[in-house]
Amino acid sequence: MKHAKDADNNWTLNRFDAQGFLTDTLRTRNGVTPVADTRPATADIVAWTQIQADSVGNPIQTRSLRDWTTATLGAPTTGVGPSLETAYDVNKLNPASLTRRGDKDGTPATLETDVYSDF
Repeated sequence: MKHAKDADNNWTLNRFDAQGFLTDTLRTRNGVTPVADTRPATADIVAWTQIQADSVGNPIQTRSLRDWTTATLGAPTTGVGPSLETAYDVNKLNPASLTRRGDKDGTPATLETDVYSDF
């Protein structure tokens, strides 16, 4: 896990898997110094993004968590929040479609889906 501190003394943690692919980006509240390879306390997290990659490192799902109480480092299906999913062509070079899952009607328990593939 790599971490960096900005000019306002806020920390950002980036977690990578064994292949070197980014799996998580977390921001902690001001004044909280993170411990490497350890999930910060729920109250100390202010933002968490989960990234799932395919076999060549393309990000196939990015989820911005709105509830990270059940989230686990390196487990992209844990936590709750909207996601952006990218499907790639057979050569894994170009995006073939984007799927957005998010709350559009005020019911956060169910996430609506929009698929875009006309690009």
